[in-house]
Amino acid sequence: MKFLYCSIFVLFISCNDQPQSNNISNKLTHNDTLKNKLLGQWGDLENPMWDIRSDSIYYFERSAAYPYELINNDFIIYLPESKGILRNIRVNKDTLFFLDEQGLTVKGYRFKNKKK
Repeated sequence: MKFLYCSIFVLFISCNDQPQSNNISNKLTHNDTLKNKLLGQWGDLENPMWDIRSDSIYYFERSAAYPYELINNDFIIYLPESKGILRNIRVNKDTLFFLDEQGLTVKGYRFKNKKK
């Protein structure tokens, strides 16, 4: 119920904003912001699996990097054998959330460089 009230409030406020001259720039800004949040190493609680860079995603297990694209909140990875899609990807602090192929929420955790 709280989510519904928050959604209505956000919708009401957004209706009062002056219209933007270019909706494409709004989408680019959202994708750029999301992309910046995604940059870094991600994995389970013990090991990093990916290093998301500005132009590619590096898989530690494969020792290879692949190009990716952000379309809305979908993270599309162009693997040689297929196209991988992490749907509805988002970042909350140092936790990455996305939906797998079955629609289940998957979490990943940011790895930070530890200073010695």
